[in-house]
Amino acid sequence: ENIHTHGLSMFPSLISRDTAAALREYMLKRIPTLTNREKHILIEGSNRWSWNIGANDDPTVAQALKEVASNPLFKSTLEQLLGRNPAVLEICTITAGHGAKGQHFHSDTVHS
Repeated sequence: ENIHTHGLSMFPSLISRDTAAALREYMLKRIPTLTNREKHILIEGSNRWSWNIGANDDPTVAQALKEVASNPLFKSTLEQLLGRNPAVLEICTITAGHGAKGQHFHSDTVHS
């Protein structure tokens, strides 16, 4: 219902803290190696990066996907929206560093 009403839904603890920390570490290492072709255009792109990620990019990505796919609430939500046995075809990440300006569109927090 949240998705239909608000356009989003929150899933606290969708992945473990250890996996989240490892995934963040991978992303921070990946940022300096991104090419312009890989980066997505952002409204406030200073100290903010977005790019597509794949399950084979790093073991931490695969672990995070495994945890997401095995979460019963998340799977149930996707099935309610998309039907039985939904498939994720593309994954994108966005990460913000210290000093990133707030965005007026698709804000990082409700306070942006």
